[in-house]
Amino acid sequence: SHPDLESDLRMLEQVKRERAGEAAPVQTLPADQVDQLVQSTIAVKTFASDKLGVWRNDLVRNSAIAQQHNMTHEFEFFNALIAILDDQPVTMPTDHPYISHVGRVIDVIASDQTAS
Repeated sequence: SHPDLESDLRMLEQVKRERAGEAAPVQTLPADQVDQLVQSTIAVKTFASDKLGVWRNDLVRNSAIAQQHNMTHEFEFFNALIAILDDQPVTMPTDHPYISHVGRVIDVIASDQTAS
């Protein structure tokens, strides 16, 4: 095998992946939208439980849209938030672009539940 050729092929693959929108995992949702998703999920699991059903439906709808557009990370993010609403365990790869946000939601809800 030829090292330069392999390196070129890897670079080409990387460019193709970037063009296809699947380079190294990156967050594509705007930061303020992610914050809103995080805050709303925390809210309905803590002080605004009367809105949980409506919020869950919103997340399900967003999840379906993300899936239609092959936005895998966003699809997984929405599904993680839905799992939290349903008191289900969340599993995500450690390099997932949204894992810190999901972790924050879980931590805040857990600390709220131990406080009450």
